[in-house]
Formats: sequence, C-alpha cells, structure tokens
Amino acid sequence: MTPRHADTGRRTGGRHKKKKPPLFAQFIGVIGEILITISLILGLFVFWQIVWTSWEVSAVADKAIAEFEKDAKPLPRVGNKLKIGEPRTDAPPVSEKGVYGENLGTLYVPSWNKEIPIAEGTGLDIINAAKAGHYSDTQQLGDLGNFAVAAHRLSYGNAFQNVHKLKKGDRVVAATKDNFLVYEVDSWEIVNPTDVEVLEPVPWKLGEQPTERLLTLTTCDPIWGNTHRYIVYTKFVHWVPRESGIPKELSNMIKE
Repeated sequence: MTPRHADTGRRTGGRHKKKKPPLFAQFIGVIGEILITISLILGLFVFWQIVWTSWEVSAVADKAIAEFEKDAKPLPRVGNKLKIGEPRTDAPPVSEKGVYGENLGTLYVPSWNKEIPIAEGTGLDIINAAKAGHYSDTQQLGDLGNFAVAAHRLSYGNAFQNVHKLKKGDRVVAATKDNFLVYEVDSWEIVNPTDVEVLEPVPWKLGEQPTERLLTLTTCDPIWGNTHRYIVYTKFVHWVPRESGIPKELSNMIKE
C-alpha cells in the first residue's frame, strides 16, 4: 500500500499552470501602457514644437536682423559707447510700404531682452521664420493709425511668448533703417479670432479717423492653444533719428 503522504507529495510537487490575472487587471495594464505611450508622444511633440522648431529658425531670425542693420544708417558713438539720442515728440517720418516678405525693421522689447525682426505680411512663411509679420492692410510705422503685427507665441522662435507679462508703461521700440520709434504699453485684451476690428486705424471703431500712432501686437491665446487672440495696444511716445543715436530705452540692449 502506498503511504498517503507520498501520494500527497506527488500531487503538490507537480507543475501547476500560472493563473491569468483578472480581466479588469489586464484592462488596466493595457490602459496604462497606452497612457505612457501617449505621454511620450506628447512630450516629443512639445519638444519639437517649442525647442526644435525654435532652434531651426533662430539663425534665420538672427540673419534677418543682421542684414537689416547692415543696410541701416550707422549709429554714432561717444568713445566706445553708442550715443544716446535726444528724443523727439514731433511727428516722425512715415516708413514706406514694403513688398511681401521684405524686412521692415526690428522690434525691441526691453522687458523681454528680445529682438524680433519685422517683415511685411502675415503668412506662415513669415511668422514661421520667427518674425513679427505686419498686417499689410494696417498703417505704416510713423503714420497716424494702427501698425499691427502678428507673431507666434510658442514654436518657431516663441517671438511673443511673454506677451502676457507686458505691463502698462512698458516700452517697446520699432527700429527702421532711419529711425527708432518708441511706444508705451497702454492696454491689452483677449478676443475671438474673428474680432478683426482690433486692426482698425482706431481699434473697434470702424471708419473713425485716427489721431494717435499705435503699434499693436497680436498672438494666439491661450499659450498652449489658439482659440482666442491676445492683443496688446501700445501708443507712440517719441522717436530718435538713428543719426543722432539710440533711444535710452535700448541702452542695455544694443551694445555695438
């Protein structure tokens, strides 16, 4: 007779099939893997949109600024330093209308420590080159009315990334080949993409004759989307001819 305990040993010592996890646990595992994959894809997309595209076009923007400065009037010096020009509050000269894609000047934002090339037109070929594109139907720099520009907030240079940080009284400077025009932030608002009245010579007042010189910045909002537009209105303060020097607002930005 075979001992009972020996029979038990044969049964317990044999190979058992591994139990499958419950169906719900399998489902959670699959969902987890999918979420990890999506996170990786989104991370790569964010890297491409913010870092890679900006790196790609940074040289293009720098080249545009360098070429523009090469053709502009030279800046006077006092010793080794650039001269600070005397501000003028009379009517500045009006810039000529450029052809599509032409570099019109440079936009300086001292509070961002940033230089942005300005070009004629708002096509993707322009703003994807890290430029601020001039709405061709708006006024020219120096003219009464509204000189309005558009630029990316994120990606392709992140030109207007910090637009929401501008405060009332902050200065921005538009440099042309002959002059510097200094503007001061007056107000801002968030509007729908269809609210094109912000581009009128007098924003929101169709047909009204302008009495002020404005420079308006437009970009997408929110910072990670484009359902709305962030608008910053700046008003002309004074101008400085390049032959007399640079405006004091740029004394910490333009060194050479």
